[in-house]
Amino acid sequence: MGVQLYNSFGRMAEEVMKGSLKRVYGSTTLAELQWIVKNEMVTSIEDVLMRRTRLCFLLGKTEVLPLAEVVGRLLGTELGWSEKQIRE
Repeated sequence: MGVQLYNSFGRMAEEVMKGSLKRVYGSTTLAELQWIVKNEMVTSIEDVLMRRTRLCFLLGKTEVLPLAEVVGRLLGTELGWSEKQIRE
């Protein structure tokens, strides 16, 4: 996992690894998603799943929907979204 994180995050990999290493899909961890949301000026679930991780292209609809909820909750916490905004 360390090599993959280093390839994705460079010198910040060590910082990313301080978060939860629970895997959300394949080798992608909750820590990676948390770091992306907090540090990459993300403003939408689609931005995380399409541009930052490209997971939407790797997953089927039934797999991506639960992951979208996880990302929505992370964004909601970081950006102060309401429940309605998280679900949209």
